[in-house]
Amino acid sequence: MKVARRANARRGAARVALVGGAVLVALAILVASRAAGLFDGTASVVIAVEPGQDGVSVPTMATGVNVAVWDNHLRDPGVPDLLRQAGVGVVRYPGGATADVYHWRTNTITPGQDGYVNPANNVAELLNHVVGPAGARLLITVNYGSNESGGGGGDPAEAAAWVYYANRLHHQDVRYWEIGNEVYGNGYYGRRWETDLHSNHSPEAYARNALAYIKAMKAVDPTIKVGLDLVVPGDWPDGLGPQRWNETVLAIAGHAADFVSLHWYAQQTGAASDARLLSAVAGVPAMMAQVRSLLTRYAGPRAAEMSILLTETNSAGYNAGQQTTSVVNGLFLIQDYLAWLQAGASLVAWWDLHNGPQTGGSVERGSDRPFGDLGLLSSGTGGEPEANTPFPAYTALTLLRHALGQPAVLTRCSASVAAVTAYALQQSDTRLSLVLVNTSPAQKYTVTPSVAGVSSITGATVSSFGVASPHLTTQRLSVTEGKVSYAMPPYSAVVLELIMPPGQMPLLPAPLTAPPGPTSATPGGAPSGPVTTATGTAQTSLPQQGSSPQPTAVATQGATRTSTATPTPTTSPTLSATPTSTATTTPSTIPTAAPSGTPTTTLTATPSGTPTSTATSTSSSTATASSTSTATPGVGTTVTPATTATPSPAVTTPAVPTGGHP
Repeated sequence: MKVARRANARRGAARVALVGGAVLVALAILVASRAAGLFDGTASVVIAVEPGQDGVSVPTMATGVNVAVWDNHLRDPGVPDLLRQAGVGVVRYPGGATADVYHWRTNTITPGQDGYVNPANNVAELLNHVVGPAGARLLITVNYGSNESGGGGGDPAEAAAWVYYANRLHHQDVRYWEIGNEVYGNGYYGRRWETDLHSNHSPEAYARNALAYIKAMKAVDPTIKVGLDLVVPGDWPDGLGPQRWNETVLAIAGHAADFVSLHWYAQQTGAASDARLLSAVAGVPAMMAQVRSLLTRYAGPRAAEMSILLTETNSAGYNAGQQTTSVVNGLFLIQDYLAWLQAGASLVAWWDLHNGPQTGGSVERGSDRPFGDLGLLSSGTGGEPEANTPFPAYTALTLLRHALGQPAVLTRCSASVAAVTAYALQQSDTRLSLVLVNTSPAQKYTVTPSVAGVSSITGATVSSFGVASPHLTTQRLSVTEGKVSYAMPPYSAVVLELIMPPGQMPLLPAPLTAPPGPTSATPGGAPSGPVTTATGTAQTSLPQQGSSPQPTAVATQGATRTSTATPTPTTSPTLSATPTSTATTTPSTIPTAAPSGTPTTTLTATPSGTPTSTATSTSSSTATASSTSTATPGVGTTVTPATTATPSPAVTTPAVPTGGHP
């Protein structure tokens, strides 16, 4: 019995020891889980920053937005402040496909072509009451598609006269001019959504005509920058023949151009996916590397000086659904701007300021609105809230201003989990902004920055928005032992503004400056300053365009890309006003096949571009801006409208187009 009792005692002690050990292990796991943030549903993420590595200079004018002559709310008094608050530095005008049927002197649409122009939206009113007060610059797309009579293609003389009007007559110092909008959609490759009344629609014809435009425009002002229309590699119709668009255009006109213009819409209409959208920017470095390779191959010695501008972008190109008015589209906007800028683009311009309600696509979460809208601001029609109500994309752009509001260098940055995309912008040797996007719909992440070479963080501020908090909020963060952390909710974005001790981060390349604004010295030594009309001369009202907008072309957009990743360029030509010489020789050969070494891509024949739209003649959506607007006068210069045409009788103003990208 004693032996049995001793055996039982030993077994009992063993059980106690086993249970005690299990309890200790469980407690250890619990402590570790709590430390890692798993117990309360969060996970820890380290943001590793390496200042001075892979640095890409970002000018303050890198943030752009498109505006259109058909926008009935463009002249609303509050618009300049909204643009300024969002940090918009460049305004692209006169509005997508409308550019190829728009005539600036008469503020009208080409006879026989579809479109609508709000009579208050001529270039003089835009400069005086929108661009100037917003502190922005103007980028103009000149009419390549049609002449003023409607009997043929665009006239270089009309474009040259616009340069004279803006820069010589009114000293507005408009630096950037692009020739046509998405001209590759003119029917040469089978699909047509862009007006082109030239008899020859080939890329060769566009390139040779572009040379005439460049010559005429630079004869007026040799300091301007003139750009060519290219296709994003992998998008329709890249790679199609018989003449390949990008290679042909650059082989003929690349030596004379100053920049190239790209448009990128991340996904096909009707096939929207939040997860795919928030991973789409992974392909941006490869696309940019292919464009830079084309410039090197065809533009010769000037390739390194040429800028790459993304002049239109959004999640979808037309007929977009609820996703465009959801927080997810705002998160994508942040990724979109920073991915292209980090890859070397000099400008990213969102499509567009006001657009109108649309249906199509899909949404998985984040929007309770029964409509989509590609605009940053509401148009106030079709069940939308009051005009100029910000959508999440506008909130995201305003958040981005905290990082892009001053010259900076995008430097190497990575997150320890793939669901968090991270960008680092160094503004000085003591200031660094981290822009982080949590792309997970369910996971909360606690992020902790780790900056190479920096012993401690001395101050931190966080600005954020997301599904849980759709309005922008800013707060100070506590710093503990030189470190800072922040818990990011699912589907959210933050800008962490960090302060470090001096001398620990490398100095920035000198100096980072923005291009001169509208009030800078004008070409040819003409003095800048106010320009007024002659005494006794009233500003003539421009003619109204009476036809309702009826775009008829149907285009789907997007492409399936299978190209492999390519290293990101480490230098980025920035927007500047430095004149460059123009070569006089033109290559005579036209590439008809892919050059050796060109990455192959699988394409779906779906162009990025223009939707169908039908105007709704509703009296409630009549233009709210007029000649009696009380908007703040323009900066420096009062521009007089051109009055070369006889004003036509007044007509009822149609409603703003409710379709997408017109």
